[in-house]
Amino acid sequence: MKINVHISTQVQSIGDSLLLGTCIWKSNISRTNRPIEAVDNANKPEEIVSILNNVTGFFTIITETIDGIAIATDVVSSIPLFYTVVDGVCHISDSHPPLINQLDTATLDSV
Repeated sequence: MKINVHISTQVQSIGDSLLLGTCIWKSNISRTNRPIEAVDNANKPEEIVSILNNVTGFFTIITETIDGIAIATDVVSSIPLFYTVVDGVCHISDSHPPLINQLDTATLDSV
């Protein structure tokens, strides 16, 4: 599936991975790379989960894996994301207006 990312905040990009916010290792013992670099080098969702268990911060990460797309947030989801799929394209954004512009008809589910 093709991905179209609409992010209005500052983003760090490493390879196929995007980091919104700040993400640091809980412990920097024997760590030579940044968490986003480790996530970008991971190929499977299980590897990403293992990395995320060792980080802290206020962040959202979007990355590609061999199985598709992985999106992860910190424990309180401090940087929310919105998404929609239109004509086989997944649109992801940190704000809903760019996504509404992709739709012919927009409906919102009440929460």
